[in-house]
Amino acid sequence: MPARIRLDHRGMGEMLRSGEVAATIALRAAEVEQAVSEHQSIVRHEMPVERHAYTSDRAGEDVTIEHAGGLAVEAKYGVLADAARAVALQVTTARQQATRRRRKAKKDRGAS
Repeated sequence: MPARIRLDHRGMGEMLRSGEVAATIALRAAEVEQAVSEHQSIVRHEMPVERHAYTSDRAGEDVTIEHAGGLAVEAKYGVLADAARAVALQVTTARQQATRRRRKAKKDRGAS
């Protein structure tokens, strides 16, 4: 009989909101912000790059290109995605996430 594992969801939530996790996330976000700020298109067009901390069910930070052309720069060069990958963050598209959810749902239905 396989061993049963019981997850401590409350404890995991506390951990994800902890100062240590928030500090690690802030460090990674600062590295992403720095890399994006140094990209040739961002520098050439003097686009501001900003980082904001937030807390939801966990600590988090976002890095944005605060310029009307920021979306075009991301679409053409993938500046934010490349910077995130450079600091070992996993980047997925909405399509990839939807595919994973469909596969998981199909697998769960098959296991029932």
